[in-house]
Amino acid sequence: MAIDELTRVIAAAPSRPVSSAPPRRDRTLGVSLAALLLTFAAVLPLTRAITPTWLSLSILAMAIVWLAGAALRGLRAHAAAVPVAQLVVWVMAVTGCHSALAALGQLPGPYAFAGVLPTPRLLEALPPIAAAATTAIVENAAPLLPDASLTLVLVAAAGLLALLVDVLAVALRLPLVAVVVALAVWVVPPAVIGDDGHLASILLFTGAALLLLALDRRRRAPEEFRPVPAAAVAALAVVGALVVAPALPAPTATLRGPGPPTRIDATLSLGDDLRRNGDTEVMRYTVGEGEAPYLRVATLSSFDGDRWQPDDGPFVPADEFPPEPIAPPAGMTTAEVSVRVQIANLEGEYLPVPSPLTGLSGVGDGWNVLGENLTVIGGDVAGESYTATATIPRPTREQARAATATIPSPTAEGLQSTTMVLPDSPEVSPIRDLAEEVTGDEGNDYDRLIALQSWFRGGDFAYSLEAPVEDGFDGTSFEAISRFLEVRSGYCVHYASTFAVMARTLGMPSRVVIGYLPGTNTGDDLDDQSVYSVMASQLHAWPEVYFRGIGWVPFEPTPGLGVATEFLPDALTPGGADPDAPRPEITTTPSAGPTSGASRPPEDVGGGTGGGSGSDAGGWLLAAAIAAGVAVLLAVPWLVRQSIRSARLRRAAGGDARAAWRELRAMLVDAGIDTPPHESPRALAARVSTAHGVAPPLLAPLVSAIEDESYGPGGGAPRGDLATALREVRLALTPGRGRRAWQRAAPRSLLALPRFGGPDGDG
Repeated sequence: MAIDELTRVIAAAPSRPVSSAPPRRDRTLGVSLAALLLTFAAVLPLTRAITPTWLSLSILAMAIVWLAGAALRGLRAHAAAVPVAQLVVWVMAVTGCHSALAALGQLPGPYAFAGVLPTPRLLEALPPIAAAATTAIVENAAPLLPDASLTLVLVAAAGLLALLVDVLAVALRLPLVAVVVALAVWVVPPAVIGDDGHLASILLFTGAALLLLALDRRRRAPEEFRPVPAAAVAALAVVGALVVAPALPAPTATLRGPGPPTRIDATLSLGDDLRRNGDTEVMRYTVGEGEAPYLRVATLSSFDGDRWQPDDGPFVPADEFPPEPIAPPAGMTTAEVSVRVQIANLEGEYLPVPSPLTGLSGVGDGWNVLGENLTVIGGDVAGESYTATATIPRPTREQARAATATIPSPTAEGLQSTTMVLPDSPEVSPIRDLAEEVTGDEGNDYDRLIALQSWFRGGDFAYSLEAPVEDGFDGTSFEAISRFLEVRSGYCVHYASTFAVMARTLGMPSRVVIGYLPGTNTGDDLDDQSVYSVMASQLHAWPEVYFRGIGWVPFEPTPGLGVATEFLPDALTPGGADPDAPRPEITTTPSAGPTSGASRPPEDVGGGTGGGSGSDAGGWLLAAAIAAGVAVLLAVPWLVRQSIRSARLRRAAGGDARAAWRELRAMLVDAGIDTPPHESPRALAARVSTAHGVAPPLLAPLVSAIEDESYGPGGGAPRGDLATALREVRLALTPGRGRRAWQRAAPRSLLALPRFGGPDGDG
């Protein structure tokens, strides 16, 4: 069939007329504003899972990223430069947030030039911050109160989401993909906390998504937006959220945490308590000057190889305690701690008190103080308000080294039998061998226990609520201890139980305590005393070892919790050889805060101030590694698109009309030109020539080839090289090298694949 006859056939077919209307005004600003609103709508539900102290900083970061893009587009900057500039502004915004939090003393640093330009030391500080934020999310229940690390991560994530949604919706003109990305963030909080009371959030997100799609359609389509389909979609979304969603099964995912609901299992089977579904404030207390104490709940001395059992035995009624004044150890400094406790949401028969208890007043009826361990049991803790006093020994390091970890006999035979005995089991021997290996070079009991504590906290072990549980090792039996020592990952129960058993294999009396971490200072004062809040998530377990002449000494083997026990040398203790020397903040009672990084001065994080070259080198290496990883990720779309393009060009060079036409349409999509499936090749070529300035002779070989392939007899006559025509069209379509590079780096055709219909088939 001759070409002129083909022309008449194609011309007779209905085709979309080329609009001669003047170009409409640019709606890019409106689309970018809709993208910003969509980002905010996606982030907003997180406030139901994480207390929104971070939200204002996150909004500021999102606004800064958006403003950078809007300003550069208003100045008609190169399309490829806008996302790069937004990325730079995002880095500066995150760095500025870190600097602000560091200036408030909440993070180490600041490590930035002019407060907004990151340094290598900041890059070194970021992985621990990210790890701390991850731990806070995994180990705490919703709604959780974010610390500085989690706040910084949330601000960074919000700004990055704003950048990503803006690039997808505005630069790549893929608004539907932007909505999907935002939706992936929006659905997380309802799925995690099972919250179905978020109608306002549903409406805001649906409205933002529809607005974005509508503005983008008006930006690219010749006809005005029709509101009827959009209204139908919105109505279906709202109906689905209100009617269908409540009928779905309740979500099973939860934000897990290391605390109980409101009741403690005193048998040390704390796995379920530590992996609870919620977190509540269990009590508040006031304390004067000095450190806030651990609050003991139960003491477990008897171990039968399977589990630890809480102590019982002789007791004294609380209203008669103490029967006689309790004398502190002779020749030893002591510290008295007095707390006034108000129980808020705790149930059970144990009363949280500091240790060793020396005074108790204000409690109701039915409470008893157990003999040696001085725990309080027997009543109903709900609603109690009382005052408890403890006198804590403060031995020097020399006194601790001179003392032996033994029970004074024969005055405490019962105590010795319960705190030193291990069941006869073949599993004891490897545990004893490991304990002797860890402590073998030390010459006294104190240094052996410090070595054991340091071994657990030294970096080979990790805190986890999941690792030992995956294979069923959730408990304190010999089997669980052996598995824990193998995987070196577990929670406080595993560390406390293993430490206590290893101490017994070394001939030292030990036991395990259940109680609460000191809690969080609320910043309030009551009668010149600080007010602390203790949450259910701060339930904890730790070991104690008895030293003759000192008493029970707590240790903290769990990494990331509390402060490791270490006594001061005699020269640094009051009454020592150098009373004016500075006294470091070292305590025998653990605190609530983590020790990794947080217990060191900010200037020591990421290296010292001297020898900074090593730190800088490490920072630059980390920066180079991050940059290389980002470059590889950014190169993936380009590599995939180049592979597809090369394969099509090879086939087009041999005269394959379909391959050539598919590549032409992909090129048009990459350039931001629509390729509707109902539009004929000739109509598409006419529109591209008229609206985008591509000369008709450049497109003619491609149009003739696909028409000949589609309508010619027997698949059409042999054709020559079509690859050259494609290259010429590409140069005419995007004459600037920078624009061509941007299209190659971010090929829209990979995500918005053209739907091939009409004469070129389904392709």
